[in-house]
Amino acid sequence: MTSFTDQQLIEELQRRIEQRRQAYDELEQLNQTLRQVNQKLIEAEGLKTNFLSNARNEIINPLTSIISLSESLSADENLSMDQIRRRAAVIHQEAVQLDFQWHNIFASAEIEAGEVMVEYYDFDVIQLLKEIATKFDKTTADRNVRFVYAASFPEKLIIRSDPQKLQLILENLIMNAVQQTYHGTAVGISVDYKDETLTIAVADQGAGIDSADHARIFDRFVRLNTAVATPGQGHGLGLPLTKSYLELLGGSIKLQSQRDHGSIFTLQIPDQKNKANSNGAAAHGQDFLFDPSELF
Repeated sequence: MTSFTDQQLIEELQRRIEQRRQAYDELEQLNQTLRQVNQKLIEAEGLKTNFLSNARNEIINPLTSIISLSESLSADENLSMDQIRRRAAVIHQEAVQLDFQWHNIFASAEIEAGEVMVEYYDFDVIQLLKEIATKFDKTTADRNVRFVYAASFPEKLIIRSDPQKLQLILENLIMNAVQQTYHGTAVGISVDYKDETLTIAVADQGAGIDSADHARIFDRFVRLNTAVATPGQGHGLGLPLTKSYLELLGGSIKLQSQRDHGSIFTLQIPDQKNKANSNGAAAHGQDFLFDPSELF
């Protein structure tokens, strides 16, 4: 039988105490991690619940308007041509909004499922921007908002990328800017092309975004204004989708904003001149094109 000196016994006890202390610390760290994960799950569940409520409103409201107005057109034979045109215009705009929301939802589902492919084509970026601006004519008119283009805005710019994905990216940025900018103000759009990189900046004159929320707005389902009934505020998919698409196109997005000073979203994507159809990859952005004061 091995005998231990008093010193050896003390050292062995100290070693075992230290082992238990380390095990306790590891257990406490594990519990802390589990508490954080549980909190995130609770928050995610709440965000998804808000998302479903908001998405339901974003879909049902325009659909209800389309059904109601189209029914009135078919039922009332005494409508003047001017009344018919006005109602048809509203139906068209509601259908545009509904189509826009559906594209966001389906595109987000494809990203979640990992089923997104990038298809590269040559196209005119300026023509694409003009079509998007026209698409939201009624929304800008309702809010008395105008588009202001930078002095160096090119008349034509052909690049090679995925036009459908860039279109949805720009639609989200421009629609957000139109909704956030104050009534009677402007949305600024700037386009630059340098070193085979396309840079587009969209600026609004709205309430701005606190620096603490700059990263959060790119998280799915997050809406800084959580009121379900708030009209025209989306459902928290547009900016996360925008970021994901830009990464697929090898691009990036930056936000320059502070409370009460509006926001500028600046995206950059490479011109894939020599690239065939394939999946995209993420890259890093560069500097902002302008300050809000330079636009307005």
